[in-house]
Amino acid sequence: MTDKFLFSCSITDDDNKLQTKRDILSFIGKIFDPLGLIGPIVVKTKLFMQEVWKSKVNWDSPLPPNLLVEWAKILKDLKEMGTIQIPRAVLNRPNVESVELIGFSDASQHAIGCCLFLKALSSNGEVQVNLLCAKSRVAPLNRKLTIPNLELNGAHLLAELSAKVFKSLLDRYPKIKVILYTDSQIVLAWLSSDNVKGTYVSNRVRDIKLLTEDFAWSHIKGVDNPADILTRGITPNKLQDYQLWWHGPSFLSDSNFQQNIATSITHKDKELLKADVQNVCQLHQNNSQINDSIFNKYTEFNKLQRVIALLLRFKHNCQNPNNKLVGSISPQELNSSKLSIIRHVQSVAFSKEIDLLRKGHSITSHMSSLHPFLDSNSILRVGGRLQNATNLAYDKKYPVILPKSNNIVYMLIKKEHLRLLHAGAKLVLGSLSQNYWLLNGIREVKKVVHKCIVCFRNKAVAAKQLMGSLPSPRISMCRPFQVTGIDFCGPFDIKVARVRKPIINKGYIAVFVCFSTKALHIELVSDLTTAAFLACLQRFIARRGLPSYIYCDNAKTFKGASNKLKELYDLFSKKCHVNDVENFCSTNLIKFKFIPSYSPEFGGLWEAGVKSVKYHIKRVIGSLSLTSEEFNTILTQIEAILNSRPLLPMSRDVSDLNYLTPGHFLIGSPLTSYPELDLTNQNNNRLKIWDLCCKIKQDFWKLWSKDYLTTLQNRPKWKHDHVNLKEGDLVIVKQKDVPPLSWPMGRIVKTFPGPDGRVRVAEVKMGPNNKIYVRSYTKLCPLPLQDD
Repeated sequence: MTDKFLFSCSITDDDNKLQTKRDILSFIGKIFDPLGLIGPIVVKTKLFMQEVWKSKVNWDSPLPPNLLVEWAKILKDLKEMGTIQIPRAVLNRPNVESVELIGFSDASQHAIGCCLFLKALSSNGEVQVNLLCAKSRVAPLNRKLTIPNLELNGAHLLAELSAKVFKSLLDRYPKIKVILYTDSQIVLAWLSSDNVKGTYVSNRVRDIKLLTEDFAWSHIKGVDNPADILTRGITPNKLQDYQLWWHGPSFLSDSNFQQNIATSITHKDKELLKADVQNVCQLHQNNSQINDSIFNKYTEFNKLQRVIALLLRFKHNCQNPNNKLVGSISPQELNSSKLSIIRHVQSVAFSKEIDLLRKGHSITSHMSSLHPFLDSNSILRVGGRLQNATNLAYDKKYPVILPKSNNIVYMLIKKEHLRLLHAGAKLVLGSLSQNYWLLNGIREVKKVVHKCIVCFRNKAVAAKQLMGSLPSPRISMCRPFQVTGIDFCGPFDIKVARVRKPIINKGYIAVFVCFSTKALHIELVSDLTTAAFLACLQRFIARRGLPSYIYCDNAKTFKGASNKLKELYDLFSKKCHVNDVENFCSTNLIKFKFIPSYSPEFGGLWEAGVKSVKYHIKRVIGSLSLTSEEFNTILTQIEAILNSRPLLPMSRDVSDLNYLTPGHFLIGSPLTSYPELDLTNQNNNRLKIWDLCCKIKQDFWKLWSKDYLTTLQNRPKWKHDHVNLKEGDLVIVKQKDVPPLSWPMGRIVKTFPGPDGRVRVAEVKMGPNNKIYVRSYTKLCPLPLQDD
């Protein structure tokens, strides 16, 4: 009986019924091949399991129909496989003079693999080469690697395997030589270079050099590389007779073969390693045209231009080994690169027009008015009416025609926009017109300029929305100050006493505004403590009655830019202050409601009241410093003046000079009122004096309801509907006293639609800690949508 490894497969009826991921993986796991001798068969099952994993099917769920069909084909191939016999003795020649360990690596988009052969040379000149072991892996799914990077991983796998096998054979064959092959010249260039760019590549090159410092690396053609079968697999019935896999390439069996350990790319070609290595290989193989994919890979025209220049240099050096281009990229190379890019753009966009011109026909399309022609470099140019302008350059007389809606054209416009220091659309188009004729030019330039983040930050437009409807307390009849808005202003200088060189302290003003009547109540607050604020609130309640709701700014709005408001912000930020205020209000059945931070438009009623108060204070007091008594007297007079301001005429009679004021609603109103009868339709001579007072007050409310309320119907601004902010929108958040270029970027995580379905408030996640803030739409600038 011969000493051999035997591989066979028997498929049962139960195996044909396998349909779940768990069952199929269990079946594949039964394949026992520690040396990787039938690796080309196993790799096909690995690739199939990778497809199963990409389908995201559950472990015990049936596979999709397309994968079941593919699995049935794999089972059929395994069933047709005969018994594969492999001699267990790798070397069976007597009088062995020298032994070599020869390795091969290869990679594809789907898998990487390597294999090792043992070559023995006998004293009689006979050569024996047999497969020793192999190893394969599927390409990773978590990242998309280029072919050169996969080839480098294959070489790294070969380096690890060869170092391990070499260590185990060294005791038996002390003079064994190791030669490793790869069909990737890029990998050989990396291994021969002392300064490789990129962390991913440099780390693997370093490991390979450490593992194979005593080994030789060489290049092999792809057709002679036995590791190629490991990256694409083979049907089981063909593996037994595949001699390249079992005995390696034919030149290894030639006793006169002398290995040339050399690489086709040396350390001098450092510039090439900075370019796109995958396209270098494709350019060298095609020997004519650059792969189209590289033009869509970059977003900067200068970088694309330099990469194309390096590819063209590589092509030139391959075709002219005795006249190589070295050193920095010359202007002539950059110009040739630019012409190549333009030719590619025009060949894609104007293929029909170029074919007609080459055949000598005229163009009848939308470009006919430009009278285009092809120059000596096959570039499509405008054949305009400036031929006789002797003082103009050739590019200006015959500008290059560029299409619309093209990514490379957008890169060219962006380059010019940056060169002109973020100039406007007209200036950018005017500068480009010196050399290029852009179809639909101004629109194409505006598409790029309007998407410039730097320009957008400097002229950021906040989100807009239709003016919201008035809240219910603004348009409902109720007792004055039953629903109140409050705001602070200040500080103001207050003298302690009227003496020479008095001590001056700070004072603040609390402005209370009635929602329904616009009546004002002004209180002087001595300092920013919780006790002073609660005392101010108690004085207001004692004079105006107990409110049901109090609206005010969010505490964070007091942070502001002014350092003078920092104390006010600190007061409202203290937890103890918030708790004391809330306890007091809850005890008195008062509900506090806050508007979003940095959103004064939500508190326009009390903001207008504060503006009116400041208007009079600046004109009456100016820069004077008053005592608290004097200041309080002036505030009371200002309150009376503002409560006497006209809301609307009392009647339509031109001779009637009376008008309705907030003060009408404050006269005679008790602090604790009770329900009254409707007296508006009763005659005055039938009423007693108190009923007559009640009727006058009710007439005021009737006039307020019929005439004043209707004046609030129109929307004086924000008159149009706009698209709502949505969750996930990227926005720039406006901030006071911060330059636009420093405004933070944020992501909307939640929106708060109003009763009309329009979003005016949103939660924004921003900052290094991803903290969430509530902001009004007027502080959010949505970024323009980018084209796919």
